[in-house]
Amino acid sequence: SAAIERGVQEFAQLFEVAVHQGLYQSDPKSKKIENPFGISVEEFIEKQYYPHVKTRLSPNTLRFYRSIIDQLIIPSFGKLRIKDLSANHLQSFIDYMSDNGSRAKIDQTEPLSPASVKRYATVFSSIIVEAYRQKYIDNNPLKDASITYPKIYRKQLNVYSEEEAQLFYENALKEPPMIRAMLLTSLLLGVRRG
Repeated sequence: SAAIERGVQEFAQLFEVAVHQGLYQSDPKSKKIENPFGISVEEFIEKQYYPHVKTRLSPNTLRFYRSIIDQLIIPSFGKLRIKDLSANHLQSFIDYMSDNGSRAKIDQTEPLSPASVKRYATVFSSIIVEAYRQKYIDNNPLKDASITYPKIYRKQLNVYSEEEAQLFYENALKEPPMIRAMLLTSLLLGVRRG
């Protein structure tokens, strides 16, 4: 049938590319040939993604990426073939992270903040881009994709009025010198509570 013929042609093209790039390696004991184009997202992450990105990322960033990958991406998308990843998978990941109940802790029912969703999505999109860079995906599915992120709302900052700042200053003058220096520094620099 036509579908079988297309499948055979696709495999032949992938095989030819893999042979020229030296990606096919047979196991001498079993004479079995590995097909790297059929590997899962989980296998790609462990065997190809981490070795390439660990040289470009700081240890803290890599630790953050690993936690997102282990807790969210692999459980949801780990069994998919890497070549089947699309912009729709990234969008569904973003939609899930933006929804109630997406947090790991059961007692936290609020969705993640829009900024966190965007940071988590960056991890997933970096996997897709790296798969394209390493030729595991023919086209970058994110290149022309229209990904929708939750809107980030900036909270209105509550700052002291002139009268409140004056009252703070007057009360700070009554404190011991070390505490006074700390309080006045925070007032003059506009340091936030955090």
